[in-house]
Amino acid sequence: TAPLRNFFTTATPTLTWNRVTGATKYEIQVSQSTTFAPLVFPIVSVPSSQLSLTLSANPLVEGVYYWRVRAIKGATVGAWTVYDGFIVDLP
Repeated sequence: TAPLRNFFTTATPTLTWNRVTGATKYEIQVSQSTTFAPLVFPIVSVPSSQLSLTLSANPLVEGVYYWRVRAIKGATVGAWTVYDGFIVDLP
């Protein structure tokens, strides 16, 4: 496993990703497991104009989390990205 690169001192971190040409929306998963079961909250869907998600509707407790995103274009659903990890360590 890769070392965790992202360290947040807030329960509502912002996750960002790169644009996928042609995407009409993105779906984001957050879990405390690299298998993404169970999810911390249901899959979040955002429009393609949005390249970040602030977890303000789903504040997190301290711990290690993993997240991934996939692009969707109409009925075509892309593969999930390789997951990335982050730590929430509240003051």
